[in-house]
Amino acid sequence: MRNNTCIICAQEFEPREGKMYCSNACKQRGHLEKKQQIGAKTEKEQEQKAAKERLEFYWSDYQEYRKKHPDSLDVFLTFCFFRKNFKGVFDAEQFYTYMQTFGRYWWEEFWEDENNPAQKKYKEFIAKYFGDEVAITFSDKSIAE
Repeated sequence: MRNNTCIICAQEFEPREGKMYCSNACKQRGHLEKKQQIGAKTEKEQEQKAAKERLEFYWSDYQEYRKKHPDSLDVFLTFCFFRKNFKGVFDAEQFYTYMQTFGRYWWEEFWEDENNPAQKKYKEFIAKYFGDEVAITFSDKSIAE
């Protein structure tokens, strides 16, 4: 196919097979624009990935849980660690039942054994919680809705 119009500046030039630019300057500009488009696409993909990884925890869920079960999960961070595995609308009683599945002595093993796989996951969560890898939003449902 023979093109006789520059795809950058729309100036006409002598047609030649495979030629898309009227000059080396337009050719450079075309490559730069293509590189910028690829960079913008990659940036958009990163933003979409970050949105998928976003975790949201509600302080009001934690307050509701602590009101009904004051002897359980007295640290918000630990609550968030377990809450991330509990999908759907929050229900304090269902969450309490979920927490009971871990058993009475699970906590002692969890805190004492550094090789415990659950403690490794907890440490990874802590890194995400305090790092920039995952955005965590703290909000009150009444404000968010």
